[in-house]
Amino acid sequence: MPYLDQIRLRYMGLQSTDATFLHQHGLPFLGIFLVRSTAFIRPSKDDAHGRTWFEAVLARLDENGRREVAVHLEQHFAPAASAG
Repeated sequence: MPYLDQIRLRYMGLQSTDATFLHQHGLPFLGIFLVRSTAFIRPSKDDAHGRTWFEAVLARLDENGRREVAVHLEQHFAPAASAG
């Protein structure tokens, strides 16, 4: 999955998830990336590792991007185990 890792790093580097900004930088809308990459991540990683793969971008995205990733994780991956 090196190609997906490179795209994920580009989102992290740009930090903005504004649709026009992403288009100008040759990236798909964040939601499209999340859905399409999930098709590859799900079969190759368990829920915990898949969730971790997507969570890696959270700290580097704008507020809208963080919200979009959080909703995606809630819909497609089991909740993270709570320490308790």
